Amino acid sequence: MSRMRWKGLLASALIGVVAVVVYGCSSSGGNPVADSGTKPSATHRDAGSVAPVEAGTGDDGSAPAGAAFDGTSGKACMSNADCTGPATGVVGSSAANANVCSNSYTFATIDGVLSPQLWPTPLCLVPLSTMAGVGNCDPGAAGLQFCDSADPTDNTSPGVCIPLTIPQQAGPTNGVCLPHCTFKFDGSPQTGCPGKDTCNPASYELDTTTSSIMGDGFCQGTCQADADCAGLGAGWVCQIDDGLCTKAKKTPTKAIGTACTNSGPGTTPATMSDTYTGACNCPYSGSAVTAFYCTQACVVGGTPCPSGYVCDAQVPGIIGPFPGDAGDLYLPGPTVQNPGLAGVCLATCSPDGGAGDAGAGDAGAGDAGAGAAGSGLCPALSTCLAPSDPSMNGTAAGPDCLPTQ
Repeated sequence: MSRMRWKGLLASALIGVVAVVVYGCSSSGGNPVADSGTKPSATHRDAGSVAPVEAGTGDDGSAPAGAAFDGTSGKACMSNADCTGPATGVVGSSAANANVCSNSYTFATIDGVLSPQLWPTPLCLVPLSTMAGVGNCDPGAAGLQFCDSADPTDNTSPGVCIPLTIPQQAGPTNGVCLPHCTFKFDGSPQTGCPGKDTCNPASYELDTTTSSIMGDGFCQGTCQADADCAGLGAGWVCQIDDGLCTKAKKTPTKAIGTACTNSGPGTTPATMSDTYTGACNCPYSGSAVTAFYCTQACVVGGTPCPSGYVCDAQVPGIIGPFPGDAGDLYLPGPTVQNPGLAGVCLATCSPDGGAGDAGAGDAGAGDAGAGAAGSGLCPALSTCLAPSDPSMNGTAAGPDCLPTQ
């Protein structure tokens, strides 16, 4: 099957998430994140740095070319023993006996959430690095590469290599290998993430045979209720605004829709920012956006967002460019989001703002940051964008209130 892969990874591929992974939608759950300057990516976590692993079985993440692999990324597990690869005789597989169950890791505090677990349903992972900024796979210089398999260009691989730098750089430790998930533009559920784990969009491929687009992403959890964390054992509860399982809930001090600050373009949350203190889920950490409005994590098709908000998985309203014989191609995004995608609750709005702003729809400096949910206006620091907005920053869930560029 002939495929044309998008030139680059969508900028937000990781939202808060992984502490091992990346801070995405402010780790707080949510998956929105935008590159410095590019439209929001379809992800639930900010792309940034690998969050510190406090304890576990991870090594330094490095692996020589041609190293053995288990091929079990994304498999539901209870212990590391569930994650070893096939013993022998399986074509294309070479058991490394290295993959581990996600519940074997302890992660550092994320957005004020103490020692969270990033996957409500434990799953198998390629060992994560215990060194800040060091990954365990090669993302390549552009586009999307895969992992936990023999061929990094095979999009059926169980793992996907998410870049740890913007712009991405090739190198054996410049990416983190996470369980691979996919979704079609037909509104069907995501595939690849088990149980209560969710799919965070990262990139898109155009099938030139069927003229259809397929989305690739990575699995990371987004709990929505305490019961979602039951697979981790006794005592685990859900920090709902961040979508993270923990044993010690925090109490947000800022309400949804309130202006907030995050870590900005750095990989480490700015000390005393609302993201750092956990005052609220302030998305877009790791991007050029340094301030936004408080919100909460969500799952498409899951628990509804508060009134006046929509769960936005940050899938672009216009996808591209795809290289074509007659020049770059830009195609419309999906009309319906896929159940099981991780997202963040964003305020809904009217593109014209209801105030004759010639399509602005954002709360300007003289609007005192107004824009209550459902009013048609946006909170301060955000702009109302429709999926087909010429800026190409709109998302398929829109019109809703996205960062002012």
